[in-house]
Amino acid sequence: MMSRNWIAPVLLSLLAGLGGAIAGQRLAAPHSTPAMHDRLHDTLALNAGQEERIHQLEVAFAATRTRHEADIRAADARLAAAMVREGRYGPGVAAAVDDVHTAMGALQKASIDHMFAMRAVLDPAQQTKFDRIIAESLTDQPAR
Repeated sequence: MMSRNWIAPVLLSLLAGLGGAIAGQRLAAPHSTPAMHDRLHDTLALNAGQEERIHQLEVAFAATRTRHEADIRAADARLAAAMVREGRYGPGVAAAVDDVHTAMGALQKASIDHMFAMRAVLDPAQQTKFDRIIAESLTDQPAR
């Protein structure tokens, strides 16, 4: 009869990868959701020069975001492997969790840098509206 000792580690690794992917998306998503993007463009009445500059920033950030998302997926895979290897919350799992947090944090920092780069393109009245939109997207509450 074939041993089924492999089922729990495989399921655990799948759950770990899924959990990491979901956490990564939730932490990073508030900075780049399509609804927020549309709201920024619809609310700020950008002139042609601002539209072009922000488009350039968005193209550059898309590549940055893709790179960071790949780093998160790789860190998730290392976490899953450590969980299977150790079968408990041991030092390898703890180190892998730290790697996942580092990768997610790098994406969040890059997202914030991107927001400030876009903000710098705006005039003071647009910056006030921009700040309100960003605050609302981060807190899911209307800004005061």
